[in-house]
Amino acid sequence: MAVNQALASAHEASLPPATRDTNKAHFPNESAEYRAARNALLIEEIKLRRRLEHVAAHRRALPPGGEIPRTSSLPPTPAHNRFSPPLPSLRNKDTLMLTA
Repeated sequence: MAVNQALASAHEASLPPATRDTNKAHFPNESAEYRAARNALLIEEIKLRRRLEHVAAHRRALPPGGEIPRTSSLPPTPAHNRFSPPLPSLRNKDTLMLTA
C-alpha cells in the first residue's frame, strides 16, 4: 500500500495547482462576479476529482479479501424478487444476475 501511496503522491505533485486562473475560457458578457464564482467552483471540482483519485488509489491498493465459501447461501428473498436464468452468453461463467 505504501508503494501506491507514494505513486499517488508523486502523481498529485506533478499536477498543476488549482488556482483562480485555472479556466481561461469566458462566456460573452459574463460579469466579474459570475467569473469569480465559476472559477471558485471549478477549483472545488478539481480538488474533489483529485480526492476521488486519491481514494481510488487506496482502494486499488487493498490486499485481496476473503474468499466466499461455496457453501454460503443467500438470505431468503421476498416473493417479488426472483433469480433469472442466465443468458446463453453467460452460461459457463461465474456470474449471478439479480432482478428487482
